[in-house]
Amino acid sequence: IDNFTEKHYALYEKTFERSSFPLEKLPFKFFSEFPEQAEIIEVIDEEQKLIGFAYILIQKEKYYFLFGGTENKDKFPELYARLLIEILRHGINASCSEISFGQTAENIKLKLGCIIEPRFAGLWIRSKFLRKITSTIISHISYKYDIPEYRVYKKQ
Repeated sequence: IDNFTEKHYALYEKTFERSSFPLEKLPFKFFSEFPEQAEIIEVIDEEQKLIGFAYILIQKEKYYFLFGGTENKDKFPELYARLLIEILRHGINASCSEISFGQTAENIKLKLGCIIEPRFAGLWIRSKFLRKITSTIISHISYKYDIPEYRVYKKQ
């Protein structure tokens, strides 16, 4: 993707460094070699400064996004919300039948009308002993989230 710049990467790095659970820091090359169909959605402030961005990709009427980064830690919730609203607007204008918002930040996404799709994983261990231990502790390490109910649409 040609329009990925050092400014975008600097925002990504700031966000990565602030992360409570950083996984793997991706190199500049990863972002600059995104498919040609990918686009960047940007949030610009009053002084025309880039303060947030995300990648979007539309495939067969399905809209995907990858969060890129934001400028300000203190204003992260509102910047992230602005990015999500822009993604929603863009997906609707592109006549997408589905927008995939990913698996994190459930609360703000639910407020925008997103629906959580349950995900499951399987684990098989040959040893009966280890299976028994695993089955007793798995519920303690599984992802749990009390899903609040928001009535976003009139007919819901």
